[in-house]
Amino acid sequence: MRDQAALIEGLAVPDGVAQGEPFDIDEHLLWTDPHGVIRALRAKTPVWCRHYGNAAFGVKAYSIFSHELSEAAAVDPRTRQFELEPLLFNGVTDGPLFELYANGMLASNGETHIRRRTPLSRQFAFPIIRRMQPEIAAAAQDLLHSYLAEGRMNVAEDYGKRFPVSMLCSILGVPPEDTDAFGEWIRKAAVGLGVFSPDKLDSINEGAERLLSYVSALLDDRRRAPRGDFLTDYLAKVDSQGDYSAEETYVQIAGAILAGSDTTRTAITMAISLLLEHPETWTALRADPDLATRVVDEVLRFEPAVGSVPRFVLEDLEIGGVKVGAGSILSISMLGALRDPAVFSNPDTFDIQRTTSPKLNLAFGSGAHRCLGEALARIEVEETVRAFVSMIPDAHLLCAPARVEGFSGVRHLVGFDIGW
Repeated sequence: MRDQAALIEGLAVPDGVAQGEPFDIDEHLLWTDPHGVIRALRAKTPVWCRHYGNAAFGVKAYSIFSHELSEAAAVDPRTRQFELEPLLFNGVTDGPLFELYANGMLASNGETHIRRRTPLSRQFAFPIIRRMQPEIAAAAQDLLHSYLAEGRMNVAEDYGKRFPVSMLCSILGVPPEDTDAFGEWIRKAAVGLGVFSPDKLDSINEGAERLLSYVSALLDDRRRAPRGDFLTDYLAKVDSQGDYSAEETYVQIAGAILAGSDTTRTAITMAISLLLEHPETWTALRADPDLATRVVDEVLRFEPAVGSVPRFVLEDLEIGGVKVGAGSILSISMLGALRDPAVFSNPDTFDIQRTTSPKLNLAFGSGAHRCLGEALARIEVEETVRAFVSMIPDAHLLCAPARVEGFSGVRHLVGFDIGW
């Protein structure tokens, strides 16, 4: 670790980066210590330019570290959400993963995005999800109770991998006996939402195909036999719009599932790990469980599951004093924005008593593409924290704490073991 720290401390960032001159950094360094790299870069510029992929391609990526600039970039009409570019960059032009991108709200913009998002946005609205909180709390307690006799667990693998999927299955009406298989398809397909190597494509497509087929069958079942549940209500809203294709109908459900499962797993795991690393906070929660709501925001700020959100630049613009050309990639760095010292005092300190944080947590995105499942994810993490603190108050680390690796896209979680 000292060698790593020395590399970061000695990172010679040239003065030219402030004018947008490309400066590439070793990918291993970006992966293993992104916060250290960002601190070094932030000292010189709020916008860092590097080559995207092979420098020979001539495509540049501009990472934004300022909270203020990130919020503005997310709604700037001169940029747009990525659509099929990540797949085309990898030579993917058909198959189940391509179907998810081509027909989903995650990779669409403008009127198409609004049309695809509207039916589900009503289903995932805060008032509706808030009414489910007692059910979510009971599910968190039941799952944790199943491990109590063992006296130990790997939070990421044993609890974090199961809880978000089990809640999605409950909401969608997936039979309990299918939950494990459903979760496995989600984990395989979700790899395709981030940066992936070509050798992963077969596994991604396998998971995506099984997931799409299963969701399609669930929706067909609701059309034949409405139940007055989540999917039945969703279909009623789709039908009332009258402009959904069959593919769009099941892809929106599958896309929402993929976007929320692994990111929530990371948030859950990091919440428990950070609390056990800070025993004074764990003690405070035991005395006042309502502090769990503050824990959620601080965990998401301190170690977000998504390192950055890329946008495609449609026309020349200037941001943070740096000129960004059309055809470039603008990368909104959640890691940078959520530890911006201009917004958060002592940004590298985990502190659930913060009083100066923005009203909206940028970890859930901004603008039209703000996370659809925010309410559900918040309550899942909150009720997990409450369950762990109340049911295993003597929990302790059995190994190194959890960590999240990666600079951009969906980051990689390394779990940890606890005992009690």
